[in-house]
Amino acid sequence: HPCNATFWKASRLRLMWAQHRSRTLATVLHDGQIGASVAFINCHLEGDPQKSLQRVQQLQSALHGVHLAASLQAPHASLVLAGDFNTTAEGAVAAYLSFGSVPCGTQDAWGSAGSVAVPDEVMAVPAHVYQLQSVYGLDDPRAFSFAP
Repeated sequence: HPCNATFWKASRLRLMWAQHRSRTLATVLHDGQIGASVAFINCHLEGDPQKSLQRVQQLQSALHGVHLAASLQAPHASLVLAGDFNTTAEGAVAAYLSFGSVPCGTQDAWGSAGSVAVPDEVMAVPAHVYQLQSVYGLDDPRAFSFAP
């Protein structure tokens, strides 16, 4: 059953496309007043600290679905991705969103459990095509301190 919800003002926005995947809900909403559409991905990713591969795959699947929708039936000017990523700002999920793929050497940090190396399979997850920016910006001390 779906575990995510997205609500909008129906008098202003019209649903153009929606897709529920593993722990993600992707929608494209069209604003008729300004003639533009925006894609939204709402997620609650896998919570097991040892499952960074599944978290990145969940995002890849949602981002790929939105990209396909854009090319087939629901073009959009922007993308908003939000939710519970069940990771830190330095882990594989943040790397995937920041760089489009996960660079070698990425670590997932889990509080008192310390850092664990991201499995090699995570680096093989197909890249996404979006250029994403965190709301926290590059000056945030939690932001990545390395580049791919």
